[in-house]
Amino acid sequence: LEKSQSILYVKPVIQKTLKHYGPERNFILTSRNSEFKDVTLNWFECKFPEIKPENILIRSNGDNLSGAEFKIQKLKEIASKAPWVVFIDDALKFVQAAIEADIPNCLVVNIPQGKTLPDFTHERLFVIKRYPDGLQAIYPFMDALDRALKNDKSPCLT
Repeated sequence: LEKSQSILYVKPVIQKTLKHYGPERNFILTSRNSEFKDVTLNWFECKFPEIKPENILIRSNGDNLSGAEFKIQKLKEIASKAPWVVFIDDALKFVQAAIEADIPNCLVVNIPQGKTLPDFTHERLFVIKRYPDGLQAIYPFMDALDRALKNDKSPCLT
């Protein structure tokens, strides 16, 4: 986790949604195995101290769901209680699973691992490239997020 570069892209998004919605309506969803729960919670507490520990969703002991199944189950639970959800992930298998789950109020954001881009498109998929000037790719997304937060409706990405 410590070497993860996706935090460069995710942190400004979380800061913006924390400011708008507060910590009680922001969640971190990780499919890490339960044996890594303590180290994972400690890492998130250091990087995102505003997020409540109960809002960091991680698999439980004995949970036999795959990482994708776990994330989709939790996404559906959250989406059933919110007007819209932004799901950000760097793993294509989780991004594709989120799209295939057909959660209409869920915007899926992919920050690709390396240079591997999705080989699929969808109206609810937004891809933030990491190279060569990947950090600049977050600006259109942040603009769309700003517009969505101001309207408090589903984001319209153009």
